[in-house]
Amino acid sequence: MSWPTTCRLALVVACAAPAHAGTAAWEIERLAPCAAHVTPSPGGDWKTERLRGQLALSLPPSCERVEAKGFVHGGDSWRCGEIGVQVAWGIWGPSSFGEGVTTCAAEVGGTRVMIVREQADEGWIAVLLPTGDVHEPLLSASSKRVEDRRLAEAIVFSGRVSLPPDFTH
Repeated sequence: MSWPTTCRLALVVACAAPAHAGTAAWEIERLAPCAAHVTPSPGGDWKTERLRGQLALSLPPSCERVEAKGFVHGGDSWRCGEIGVQVAWGIWGPSSFGEGVTTCAAEVGGTRVMIVREQADEGWIAVLLPTGDVHEPLLSASSKRVEDRRLAEAIVFSGRVSLPPDFTH
């Protein structure tokens, strides 16, 4: 195959891809569904944090905001006893996390999201909430203590997005 033929073939493939190809929402649609049902269970006294006008999450009253470090595109951090909570804004997809994790799709708060877990189940869980922007929020929580796992899950599953009217999945 000559160089011009290769270029024309690549151009046809690129033009045939949907306009939303490669976005987080598009990649999430291609993930296998999560085996377990996702049920957020924030308590009545939890506080709501709103970030960038697009994301809301609920946190137990014991959580305190801590200095956010190392976020290339911005982020926020909280400490909830032994649980660390972070929102990291970035360009995320199933390949963003390397080996040792599993990804699946589920509906959380009316939005189809990507759930990321460590295969070794060492206490880290994250939820990618597609907003349609270039930098989208990855809400994560971690604790080495097994007794904190349900609370960490409730925190990450409390995330909600407020999407612009022209956003399509």
